[in-house]
This record gives sequence, structure tokens and C-alpha cells, in this order.
Amino acid sequence: MLEYAVMCASSFITYPLIEELVILLLLDNTRYSNLRHCALSAIEKIENKEKRKRILEQLIDDPEFTKYAQRLLEKIASD
Repeated sequence: MLEYAVMCASSFITYPLIEELVILLLLDNTRYSNLRHCALSAIEKIENKEKRKRILEQLIDDPEFTKYAQRLLEKIASD
């Protein structure tokens, strides 16, 4: 159920509370993988590049998300 809610959250990521909750879920490595991947998809929709970059930089040391974070950071740098 929570996974579905996070998938829907990407449509409402402009709301600060939704954004903060999604960030917390993404950075919580005790959460299950699918939930965190849904949160990452929502984070990609944050319009502020610097904010997105800061969030992704926190994932560089996360073994499960290193490659995704690097790929998205490269995309931000090339835009």
C-alpha cells in the first residue's frame, strides 16, 4: 500500500510535505528496495536541480543506489 502511495506522490512532489516524506523514504536504507525505487522516481521530478543534486549525492555511498545516483547526477550536469 505504501509503495502505491509513493508512486502517486510523484504527481504531488511540488508539495513540500510530500517532497520531504518521499526524501525520507528514499534515504532510509531500512525500507524495502521497491519502495525506495519508487521514491527515487518521484525525486527525479523535483524541478529544483540543486535540491535534486543534494539528495542524489546522499545516495552515492548507498550500495544499492550508487549507480542510479551517479547516472542521474551525470544527467543533471549535462542539462
